Amino acid sequence: MQLADTSWLVALLQEADCHHEGAVTLYELVRLKDLGPILVTEAVILETLQVLKRRYGTSQSCGAAAVGALCASERFAIGSVASAALAIAAARPALGYVDALLLARFRSDGVDVLTFDDALDRALVRERRTP
Repeated sequence: MQLADTSWLVALLQEADCHHEGAVTLYELVRLKDLGPILVTEAVILETLQVLKRRYGTSQSCGAAAVGALCASERFAIGSVASAALAIAAARPALGYVDALLLARFRSDGVDVLTFDDALDRALVRERRTP
């Protein structure tokens, strides 16, 4: 198993990144030598979305969709809650990725979320109403 770092993931996703070719080469090496899966943690996803926005102006919804599509590949390992959070973040730009993680955890485990965040609270209220 390999562990993805933000710098590598960003370079893999962004052709404009100066390390893009190296990231693709490393990915191909992992694939050819069957060294996978490549584990992508929730923290790395959060940081990747932040770097994509700050460095490349990528919106959260587009960044979440791109990371989600990449991590859906059989070469990547990502937790089900993190995967669900990426889908939520892609579909609901008003929620940040952390809020999307909380909403995904609420969906999967039914745990209550203590929050004063209006957008998250509205999303939780909608979830509670949905059968």
